[in-house]
Amino acid sequence: MGWTGARAPDPAPPLETRFLRAAPREPRDAPGSRRFVVRRGAVDPDIAALRRAARHPGSRLRLDLFPDVSARGVVDQVEWRPGGFSVSGRLDSGPAAPAPGRPGATEPSSGDFLLVVEEAQISGSLLFDDGRLYAVGRQGVLRSANRGANALYEL
Repeated sequence: MGWTGARAPDPAPPLETRFLRAAPREPRDAPGSRRFVVRRGAVDPDIAALRRAARHPGSRLRLDLFPDVSARGVVDQVEWRPGGFSVSGRLDSGPAAPAPGRPGATEPSSGDFLLVVEEAQISGSLLFDDGRLYAVGRQGVLRSANRGANALYEL
Protein backbone atom coordinates (compact mmCIF):
# COMPACT_ATOMS: atom_id res chain seq x y z
CA MET A 1 0.00 0.00 0.00
CA GLY A 2 1.47 3.38 -0.95
CA TRP A 3 0.60 7.01 -1.26
CA THR A 4 -2.11 7.86 -3.76
CA GLY A 5 -2.70 11.26 -5.26
CA ALA A 6 -0.26 13.05 -2.98
CA ARG A 7 3.47 13.26 -2.70
CA ALA A 8 5.01 11.48 0.26
CA PRO A 9 6.19 13.92 2.91
CA ASP A 10 9.87 14.72 3.14
CA PRO A 11 11.69 13.07 6.02
CA ALA A 12 11.86 15.06 9.24
CA PRO A 13 14.49 17.82 9.26
CA PRO A 14 17.66 17.28 11.25
CA LEU A 15 17.61 18.73 14.73
CA GLU A 16 20.88 20.56 14.18
CA THR A 17 23.51 20.49 11.46
CA ARG A 18 27.08 21.64 12.01
CA PHE A 19 27.76 23.77 8.99
CA LEU A 20 30.76 25.92 9.82
CA ARG A 21 33.83 25.09 11.88
CA ALA A 22 37.10 26.87 12.52
CA ALA A 23 40.08 25.57 10.52
CA PRO A 24 43.70 25.35 11.69
CA ARG A 25 45.20 27.42 8.85
CA GLU A 26 45.63 31.20 8.78
CA PRO A 27 43.75 33.17 6.14
CA ARG A 28 45.43 35.81 4.02
CA ASP A 29 43.65 39.00 3.09
CA ALA A 30 44.25 41.95 0.84
CA PRO A 31 46.32 44.72 2.47
CA GLY A 32 43.54 47.32 2.06
CA SER A 33 40.98 45.23 3.96
CA ARG A 34 42.97 45.00 7.20
CA ARG A 35 41.72 48.31 8.57
CA PHE A 36 38.12 46.99 8.65
CA VAL A 37 38.87 43.59 10.17
CA VAL A 38 38.70 43.09 13.95
CA ARG A 39 39.92 39.50 13.61
CA ARG A 40 40.00 36.77 11.00
CA GLY A 41 40.22 33.02 10.82
CA ALA A 42 40.05 30.16 8.35
CA VAL A 43 36.87 28.09 8.23
CA ASP A 44 35.75 24.83 6.66
CA PRO A 45 32.11 25.06 5.59
CA ASP A 46 30.15 21.85 5.02
CA ILE A 47 28.16 22.76 1.91
CA ALA A 48 26.47 19.34 1.81
CA ALA A 49 25.19 19.91 5.37
CA LEU A 50 23.88 23.35 4.39
CA ARG A 51 22.15 21.84 1.35
CA ARG A 52 20.47 19.22 3.57
CA ALA A 53 19.30 21.89 6.02
CA ALA A 54 18.04 24.05 3.14
CA ARG A 55 15.64 21.30 2.11
CA HIS A 56 13.83 21.69 5.44
CA PRO A 57 12.97 25.26 6.47
CA GLY A 58 13.06 25.35 10.25
CA SER A 59 16.25 23.30 10.38
CA ARG A 60 18.92 24.50 12.77
CA LEU A 61 22.52 25.27 11.79
CA ARG A 62 25.45 25.32 14.15
CA LEU A 63 27.99 27.97 13.19
CA ASP A 64 31.32 27.73 15.02
CA LEU A 65 32.81 31.06 14.03
CA PHE A 66 35.82 31.38 16.34
CA PRO A 67 36.87 29.30 19.36
CA ASP A 68 35.01 31.75 21.61
CA VAL A 69 32.07 32.49 19.26
CA SER A 70 29.44 29.95 18.28
CA ALA A 71 25.96 30.68 16.97
CA ARG A 72 22.87 28.75 16.04
CA GLY A 73 20.66 29.72 13.16
CA VAL A 74 17.18 28.68 12.10
CA VAL A 75 16.57 28.40 8.35
CA ASP A 76 13.64 30.65 7.38
CA GLN A 77 13.95 31.13 3.61
CA VAL A 78 15.63 29.21 0.81
CA GLU A 79 16.03 30.22 -2.81
CA TRP A 80 17.11 27.57 -5.32
CA ARG A 81 18.53 28.55 -8.72
CA PRO A 82 20.71 26.92 -11.38
CA GLY A 83 24.23 26.62 -10.03
CA GLY A 84 23.43 27.40 -6.42
CA PHE A 85 21.10 28.42 -3.64
CA SER A 86 20.80 30.89 -0.79
CA VAL A 87 19.65 30.36 2.78
CA SER A 88 18.59 33.06 5.20
CA GLY A 89 17.24 32.99 8.68
CA ARG A 90 17.37 34.09 12.26
CA LEU A 91 20.21 33.61 14.71
CA ASP A 92 18.80 32.52 18.02
CA SER A 93 20.81 32.81 21.20
CA GLY A 94 24.08 33.43 19.43
CA PRO A 95 27.35 34.35 21.09
CA ALA A 96 26.95 36.07 24.41
CA ALA A 97 27.40 39.83 24.38
CA PRO A 98 28.28 42.11 27.30
CA ALA A 99 25.13 43.06 29.19
CA PRO A 100 24.63 46.84 29.22
CA GLY A 101 25.10 48.34 32.66
CA ARG A 102 26.22 45.05 34.24
CA PRO A 103 30.02 44.71 34.16
CA GLY A 104 31.18 41.14 33.58
CA ALA A 105 27.67 39.89 32.75
CA THR A 106 26.71 38.54 29.35
CA GLU A 107 23.39 37.86 27.65
CA PRO A 108 22.49 35.84 24.55
CA SER A 109 22.48 37.73 21.29
CA SER A 110 20.23 37.21 18.29
CA GLY A 111 20.37 38.44 14.70
CA ASP A 112 20.10 37.42 11.06
CA PHE A 113 22.20 35.44 8.59
CA LEU A 114 22.45 35.00 4.83
CA LEU A 115 24.54 32.27 3.20
CA VAL A 116 24.93 31.89 -0.57
CA VAL A 117 26.35 28.90 -2.42
CA GLU A 118 27.23 29.46 -6.06
CA GLU A 119 29.26 26.95 -8.10
CA ALA A 120 30.32 25.15 -4.87
CA GLN A 121 31.68 28.40 -3.36
CA ILE A 122 30.20 30.02 -0.26
CA SER A 123 29.80 33.59 0.86
CA GLY A 124 27.61 35.19 3.45
CA SER A 125 27.20 37.30 6.53
CA LEU A 126 25.93 37.09 10.08
CA LEU A 127 24.68 40.28 11.71
CA PHE A 128 23.89 40.23 15.41
CA ASP A 129 21.39 42.62 16.96
CA ASP A 130 24.15 44.08 19.14
CA GLY A 131 25.98 45.27 15.98
CA ARG A 132 28.60 42.55 15.56
CA LEU A 133 29.11 41.58 11.91
CA TYR A 134 30.83 38.49 10.54
CA ALA A 135 31.51 37.75 6.87
CA VAL A 136 32.52 34.43 5.31
CA GLY A 137 33.83 33.88 1.81
CA ARG A 138 36.51 32.47 -0.41
CA GLN A 139 39.91 34.00 0.23
CA GLY A 140 40.50 34.28 -3.52
CA VAL A 141 37.97 37.11 -3.62
CA LEU A 142 40.37 39.03 -1.39
CA ARG A 143 43.28 38.41 -3.80
CA SER A 144 44.92 35.83 -1.60
CA ALA A 145 47.70 33.57 -2.74
CA ASN A 146 45.69 30.75 -1.15
CA ARG A 147 42.78 30.76 -3.62
CA GLY A 148 39.83 28.55 -2.82
CA ALA A 149 40.25 28.48 0.98
CA ASN A 150 37.46 30.02 3.05
CA ALA A 151 37.95 32.79 5.56
CA LEU A 152 35.79 34.31 8.29
CA TYR A 153 36.09 37.94 9.26
CA GLU A 154 34.75 39.84 12.23
CA LEU A 155 34.22 43.36 10.94
